Amino acid sequence: MKLNVLIDFFRISLKALSERRVRAVLTIIGISIGPLILVMMGSVVGSYSEYVVERVTSLGQNAIAVFPRENCEFSREDLNYIRSLTEVKRAEPFYSMQGTVRRGNEELRVSIFAVDYSLLFEAIGSLEIGEGKVPSPSELLCS
Repeated sequence: MKLNVLIDFFRISLKALSERRVRAVLTIIGISIGPLILVMMGSVVGSYSEYVVERVTSLGQNAIAVFPRENCEFSREDLNYIRSLTEVKRAEPFYSMQGTVRRGNEELRVSIFAVDYSLLFEAIGSLEIGEGKVPSPSELLCS
């Protein structure tokens, strides 16, 4: 008896699918696309999270940079206040700007930081010099 009921359900289901083919195909496509989109979104979010973590850890685990708003500069008092905070181990001023490096016909947009180079290597542990050498303290750097 139970087998006959199961066969009847199966036959009725096939008949309903054959009568409403377009609706059945669209339903199957929708059921297939839904999980695919969820997996894709999960991958994108996961990859972006990994990217953000990688960028933050490349700066050094305990290093942060504080930039003033536009048309505002940090004063010596601001720097001394930040240094006085118990959670702050070290605070140093630096200047940054965008520039263009030219070599022959090549041009490259770069970020330029004016800071004591020993602090730079301490703050950004993954920093490497691709070519050349670290200037000695007695060398004068100017533009």
